[in-house]
Amino acid sequence: MANKDGTPAAEIRYECSRLLNIQPRLRGRLTLEPQIDLNAYTTSAVIDWVDLVFHTVRPTQRKWIFAELEKAIGTRSFVWQSRDEDEVQYRDFRVRFQEPEIKDLLAAEFAINDRWELAHSTMVENLEISVDFRPKVPSDVSMAKMFGVLVRSHLPGRDVISEPSDRPRFTWGKGTGKTAHVLAAQKGSPDRSDELLLATDNDRPAVADSSYYVGAKKASPSWRTMTKIMDQQNKATGKHFILPKNERRVRIEVTLSNTELRSIGIDTMASLMAFRFQTFQGRYFQFRLPTFADAGALPKGSHATLSHLREDERRTKFLNSGVVGLKAMDDARARRTGELQKSMRLEAIQAGDNLTARLTNEPAPMVAYKALTKRVLMALRHLGDRVGAATNS
Repeated sequence: MANKDGTPAAEIRYECSRLLNIQPRLRGRLTLEPQIDLNAYTTSAVIDWVDLVFHTVRPTQRKWIFAELEKAIGTRSFVWQSRDEDEVQYRDFRVRFQEPEIKDLLAAEFAINDRWELAHSTMVENLEISVDFRPKVPSDVSMAKMFGVLVRSHLPGRDVISEPSDRPRFTWGKGTGKTAHVLAAQKGSPDRSDELLLATDNDRPAVADSSYYVGAKKASPSWRTMTKIMDQQNKATGKHFILPKNERRVRIEVTLSNTELRSIGIDTMASLMAFRFQTFQGRYFQFRLPTFADAGALPKGSHATLSHLREDERRTKFLNSGVVGLKAMDDARARRTGELQKSMRLEAIQAGDNLTARLTNEPAPMVAYKALTKRVLMALRHLGDRVGAATNS
């Protein structure tokens, strides 16, 4: 893995270990695990931002909502308004709160209700949850290592391969920046190309100091992983605040839209306050390690060379594109094997033969990255505890 300026970044060493699990599907398999000390990082989860919709009984204007919020919580928030019958005054206001404290959200709701009265419960429109990994000893090398581990081990909770715009990519540079796709795709073709998914020579690993995205820009859920060295960034003015070294961290975040939020039971602010945030781990923050066939257990004879070659290609695919790319490769191979099996069966029937040989078309199993999963789950649980404490105070 390199930096976006081409200089070498911290190399993450992966070591092979035998799986002790006695499940038949894991028997005779090995895994690659990153050599990183997770205890060298503090892990925390935050609400990065949330869009709340206030519907007031008495109409007003955006500037007055803005002014009331400043008095109530002492920070500036982005405010959008929705047009009602009156062209000058409005009753629906969508407000984005950036890295809010729960007490600020409650204070904002109380202030608006007290001034204009709310027609119904405050609604949650969009939400972004982030998990941060901060080196206990400030270090660019430590951040680069954690970035690489997160990019390679995070497995999104939905298909991000079938739709090309969902596929993993990374950006760097000023302004709109440059975008590179991790997995090679056929230009001008919206269809999945198994040939490219099976190949490794055109894959492009994410650079260590870029922003890595999975999921299309407007899709939900979608994910971003990045090294966070600045805060309070205003793209319109170009102003930003460079974080002190001891506050810099690596962040993985998930963005959820209205529809996705409703599917997990979040609609009003009250439901957000009561939500069990640890459930985000299994749904949005899954971390996996790949498994590979033990060289000693591979078939002997004419198929041995092919089997070794395939496992080497799988290792390369994982190191280049993580578990997302490896799963895409394994799924593509399973589809091809299934098609070959169907063809063999048809030929056997036509020849009057009894086909007994069976090719396996099951994708190779992955295993949970337990150490990382445990830390993320604990961080999300602590976020829920903080939300509950603020709600009950």
